[in-house]
Amino acid sequence: GTTGDDAFTVNNADQVIANEITFKSVTNVAAGGGSDHLTTSGVDADLTGTDNELEASGITFKDIETASLNNQTLNGTASDDDFTINGSAEVGADSIVFSNVGSVEAGDGRDNVTTLSIGAELTGTDNQLKASGITFAGVETANLNSQTLNGTASDDEFTVNGSAEVGAYSIVFSNVGSVEAGDGSDNVTASGIGADLTDTDNELKASGITFTDIQTANLDGQTLAGTDTKDETFEISSADNKVTVNGMNLTSVAAIDAGSSTGDEITTTESVNAELTSTDNELTASGINFSAINNADLSNGALSGSDNADTFELSGASLLANNILFSAINSLIDAKGGNDQVTGEAGTDWNLTENNNQLNSTNFQFQNIETADLVNES
Repeated sequence: GTTGDDAFTVNNADQVIANEITFKSVTNVAAGGGSDHLTTSGVDADLTGTDNELEASGITFKDIETASLNNQTLNGTASDDDFTINGSAEVGADSIVFSNVGSVEAGDGRDNVTTLSIGAELTGTDNQLKASGITFAGVETANLNSQTLNGTASDDEFTVNGSAEVGAYSIVFSNVGSVEAGDGSDNVTASGIGADLTDTDNELKASGITFTDIQTANLDGQTLAGTDTKDETFEISSADNKVTVNGMNLTSVAAIDAGSSTGDEITTTESVNAELTSTDNELTASGINFSAINNADLSNGALSGSDNADTFELSGASLLANNILFSAINSLIDAKGGNDQVTGEAGTDWNLTENNNQLNSTNFQFQNIETADLVNES
């Protein structure tokens, strides 16, 4: 080529066209200086691993700055390739800007895609994503530059770790702004980190990334945090470390901090036992350590105290224990160790039993009680 801007066309007949001349039996084109452009006609283009170089129709083109592929495929190398993609559907690779790209086959190696001011979509196929209308295959990593990763209409599986890396379909995504899981039954597994609820159903936040349209989540033995603005209902059963909240079924939950809202409650699908911890608004049930809980319905499950000082106060058919209002609990309360106190209410009589530290009211029978305030009743 010249030292100026040259334009070349290559077709599927192994012909190169430049300056209205058709060249045959060409093996190499050295475009030279200037901003040189290649247009492919009916053929794909291959990267070679060298900057400003590509191969099309068996011909190697050097010193190329831009290329139009006319909806054909750009193929990567057998080594590690880096691609960029912008909102104008321009693909950057090896210092060449490609336009009109039909698809990208990244090939072997550990290949990366960086999106520039646009999000990316999963396709449901491993190592494949779509951005700006272009499908990239054979991709191992992607940098989304704080943009959104969109799931498919089917069931998607996401992982997220403490480095804010999102895994999906064998691709590791970094710098993810948010994840819109889409339709289907979508799951998030938080690896070694906890997760936070938001004010929106089917939404949680982990490692600073908001995941929406989530149906299930595995917390990997970590903590779930509630909001300070919304009263959450945590539904549990006799199954350990499982909870349903805000339209999501969560597993492997070690602890739940319900937040500072004043109406957070536990409900149960069957009889579940609970144990106080001696700290106000805390209890353990179904293998989960709950804190900042205001109400609990145990479906006739047993409530027991801690080995430290606990307080119990009658409230009609309910019982206020360590500042949690319990309803539908078993009438037998074992306060266990510590200096435990029970407080009655007006209109309720009490009965001693033949055993030490036992006291019965109309609705409850207490064991291991040390002090009692009967509120002027007998």
